[in-house]
Amino acid sequence: MTPANIAGLAKLAGAELIAVTDHNAADNLPAVQCCCNAYGLRLLPGVEVNTAEEIHVLCYFKTVDTALEFGRLLYAALPEFPYDPAVWGRQLVMDENDEVLRTVDKLLTGAVSMDIYVVGRAPHGGCGVQPACAGGGFCAAQAAVTWDLTPVPMEWNRDLLVFEMLLPYLKRGREAVK
Repeated sequence: MTPANIAGLAKLAGAELIAVTDHNAADNLPAVQCCCNAYGLRLLPGVEVNTAEEIHVLCYFKTVDTALEFGRLLYAALPEFPYDPAVWGRQLVMDENDEVLRTVDKLLTGAVSMDIYVVGRAPHGGCGVQPACAGGGFCAAQAAVTWDLTPVPMEWNRDLLVFEMLLPYLKRGREAVK
């Protein structure tokens, strides 16, 4: 999907806040932020990291700039893999008008050389990390993770105030559940 499509469809669906997490990259977040601003949406910028152990974790940031900084660290940690767009598809960086700015040369879905503990300790601008997919009844939308990367059961989430930015939305969700 393109930045404008993501924001436009989120607005049509009635969203007020969206989180966008590309694999090992944050380069499209500036365009998504522009599109979210145009549609009156809030953006929680993020990156889905594929760690050295092949564990996918979602990293969230307070700002797009912090996500971009982290994305540069991840890009440097990606292997020099012979990437073939004919096999893997094109990896595009786009602007807010969905125009292609450039293509990415490294395969973004590969594992970075950083293990899960390095990713967990990396500077995230004060925001958090959670598993993109974890076994045993946890899922990305419902599982929170403490900084020692211990999953918190989903039934505890209602009492967690994980992100300052999400607090108003969490409160509305709680009221709807009652």
